[in-house]
Amino acid sequence: MWEKLSNVQENVLANYLKNEYPQTVAVVMSKIRSDHAARVLSILPDEFALEVVNRMLRMEAVQKDVLEKVEQTLRVEFMSNLSHTSRRDSHELMADIFNNFDRQTEARSLGALEEENRESAERIKTLMLIFDDLGKLDVASA
Repeated sequence: MWEKLSNVQENVLANYLKNEYPQTVAVVMSKIRSDHAARVLSILPDEFALEVVNRMLRMEAVQKDVLEKVEQTLRVEFMSNLSHTSRRDSHELMADIFNNFDRQTEARSLGALEEENRESAERIKTLMLIFDDLGKLDVASA
């Protein structure tokens, strides 16, 4: 559950959590990856985010039944609605997949896609992180 939640876009998660109790948000933030929690907290309204941080600082071990209740609520209210309300851009998804291909598979797949759908291939290439491009950056822009 928590791993799935760590893959939810920050703005979508923050938008959902801003309507929850700060203590509930503190529990959620303590269970997801810290880099993801940081991005979600930065999107929440400042005063609310500060309250969540303070609660996280004072939080003791969360009782198992409380944690299960939070998980169940998230599963029912949030994750089930997420699939209906927010679809990840298909080109972003494919760029992520292409970034994980080995070079040969990436080149073959992009080549085939360019022949069939040049616009999509170009969009995917734009979204892809290409390490060769990093070498072209000057030090000042890094």
